[in-house]
Amino acid sequence: MNIKISRNEPCPCGSGKKYKKCCGMQKTVSITSIIEKEVIDLQVQLIQYAIREYEFEIEQDFEYKAEELLIEDEEEMEYYLFIHTVWFALFEHVDNGGTILQRFIEEKSRMIQRPKVKEILQSWTNPRPLAGRLLSIDESNMTVLDTLTEEALSIKILEPIESAENSFVFGFLVPFGNEWTFFPTAFDLEGETDDKDEQFIKDRFSASDYDEPIDFLADEMIYMMNELPYASLEYGASDFKWSNESHRAVAELYESEMKNLDASPMVIAGGNILWYKYCEKVAQLTKKPATYAAAVQYLILTLNPLMKITKKEVAHQYGISPATLSVAVTDMESVVDEELTDMRAMYAEDINGEFENRDMPF
Repeated sequence: MNIKISRNEPCPCGSGKKYKKCCGMQKTVSITSIIEKEVIDLQVQLIQYAIREYEFEIEQDFEYKAEELLIEDEEEMEYYLFIHTVWFALFEHVDNGGTILQRFIEEKSRMIQRPKVKEILQSWTNPRPLAGRLLSIDESNMTVLDTLTEEALSIKILEPIESAENSFVFGFLVPFGNEWTFFPTAFDLEGETDDKDEQFIKDRFSASDYDEPIDFLADEMIYMMNELPYASLEYGASDFKWSNESHRAVAELYESEMKNLDASPMVIAGGNILWYKYCEKVAQLTKKPATYAAAVQYLILTLNPLMKITKKEVAHQYGISPATLSVAVTDMESVVDEELTDMRAMYAEDINGEFENRDMPF
């Protein structure tokens, strides 16, 4: 015979504790686990629904976005395709004017029997993108500091997450009661000891036309995830494996001189990469580091069509003759012509973008 026991009555097991703090707790935990499992299943069903109903639209949109992504292999392509599919389902408006998620909520809510699960699903109408530093994590919860809004968000963990404290986390959040939970999981990057990741996100937002950080991240998430690992690299002389010490000496001298000029990390990195590409193709030793350090500096600065600098100025800086510098520049240009062409194209694209974003006086 089943006897209903009040939560505040003594537990029938004889422990002396109230039922809600003894055997009743096990029942509560069991129900919570069931709810969490059903919520996870709903996330899987939504992704399946999106692919089944909108596969063509998803693939077409991904092909367009993939042209601007840095993707090294097939495995990485699959990774970004999955992220894009989730993003498309949560944020992109489709033929009925709403999102795939909103359509799924409307159709699926009619079939869900458990009130709590239905309530959670119906709260998903406004998912939130996230980019921030992981402050703390345990088996059931994590706290992430949103980089753009500076909110500390409490996030319920429904499935095991491998993220570690201090990693930089991207993700899509949906409500779970009074907390958030990831849809479907966190996408993280290795933690940095400084704020390079945060600064990159802030700089990109500041340079955008968006007023609201959440709107910006909702639209640009996949690009931020793709670009951030590359943007945080400095590519200093010590980051390369040089085949001999004379090649290293050129890189170190170039880097030192450029830092004296307060050159940006990206400009310094560009020169180091260019010199490394040259060294991969040319094995001979360089007797005087100043000659090729000057050549690297001249080439990397003149890639920018707005930069006005002469060989005479650079040669004087390194204590060599303009004629000596000319020979080294010609040599490098013949060896890394393809790399120089690609770099010039990137500079031109960036400059054109800057002019397009400015208000024209006519």
